[in-house]
Amino acid sequence: SFGLHQSTWFPQYGYLGGRHTFEWTIRVPRPYLATGSGNIIEEFEDKERDQNVVRLGSETPVFFPWVIFGRFRKAEYTYVSEEANTTIAMTIHSFPTMSVSITDPEELARRGETNPIFLHLRAGKNKVEGFFAESTEILKLFENVYGPYPYDELHIAQMAPQFGLSGQSPASFVQLSGLAFASQAQIETDEVHGLLSHEIAHQWWGHQIGWASDDDQWLSEAFAEYASGIFVKAFQGPARFQEKLKSWRMFAKYSDAEGPIAAANTFSGPNSGDHRSNLIYFKGAYLLHMLRVQLDDEIYREVMGSIQETYRHQNISTEMLLAEVNRVTGQDYTYFFDQWFWDVGIPTFEYSWRSKRRDDGKYVVSVQISQKGDGQVKRVLMPIHIRLKKGKVPTQYRPVTEANQEIQLLLPVEPKDVTLDDERTLLAEYVKKR
Repeated sequence: SFGLHQSTWFPQYGYLGGRHTFEWTIRVPRPYLATGSGNIIEEFEDKERDQNVVRLGSETPVFFPWVIFGRFRKAEYTYVSEEANTTIAMTIHSFPTMSVSITDPEELARRGETNPIFLHLRAGKNKVEGFFAESTEILKLFENVYGPYPYDELHIAQMAPQFGLSGQSPASFVQLSGLAFASQAQIETDEVHGLLSHEIAHQWWGHQIGWASDDDQWLSEAFAEYASGIFVKAFQGPARFQEKLKSWRMFAKYSDAEGPIAAANTFSGPNSGDHRSNLIYFKGAYLLHMLRVQLDDEIYREVMGSIQETYRHQNISTEMLLAEVNRVTGQDYTYFFDQWFWDVGIPTFEYSWRSKRRDDGKYVVSVQISQKGDGQVKRVLMPIHIRLKKGKVPTQYRPVTEANQEIQLLLPVEPKDVTLDDERTLLAEYVKKR
């Protein structure tokens, strides 16, 4: 395939965040096919010039529209949106066959190899149909959380395989590296599901809602990454989602001391790129998970849908997003963004518990929690899990607002064990004191 992957995004209209309508006529030598952003207005063979021609256009103003062409095979599909009561035309442009040479030292080390690996890959009918089916599930879930898909069409194309497992997401268009079309056995990872859902999520976060300044780029990447986490949990199950949380937590912890998410694009020096990504993508995604748990699923959907509708096809700041969170919930979440977005610090909670039987036969459970870490004390909604000799008590959520705090709970029977945040809903570490 031929895309200007390693150069400036081109053609480029205006500037970062500048939105414009467009209509392009793209001619490529046969047998190549072209695809890209926008709706397919017309597609035909110009036999006199020995060219394939496609006209792409968008009446919705977009920024950074994109094209790619290659020796593609085209497949078509129609997604029926129950949310918007419309149909979305979908296409996939893929290579029938390709050969891949894996030479990246880190990838070879992950596979336990030292010499280059050569793979012969085939994007067969089942693989393409699988992408259509999975994309349908992604669109259905995201429309439920964020509102109707922002565009009339969605085109997916296969990039060259040399770029590892990666993707890009211009307006109404998703590009996936060649390896994404390989079988899971060949690439030895199931991360394609997270990659595809991350890139499709950019149609809402990054395109329908853009970012107003460098400080706000997390509105694209963190929101897309967390959306992929929502899909992974629904598609692959809670255990796989816990693996994503563990990964986000590891990367966030590695880079948190470098500065807050808001300043990540100002970093310079050794490892600055890694620190930027760890904060904008991964700490930002964990922030959204904490917010979702605190709001609950229904209110989180209401907040996200309201942001998409209120600021549709606009570029917004984090302050504007916060104002919408406050408006929809009727509460002030400034403290939450202050401590997780504009500040640093990942706390460690040390805790212990004891129980005492009252005269009436009930038990008072006292949970002592001490918060350690740099920066200000974090205000959190702490999940408390209580196990009995038979069964367990529904998770108790209690606010923790002080460096040292005791929480008391009343139970009808004696507890067997008490733990904090078993599902790791908070960006924090835990030490249970004996």
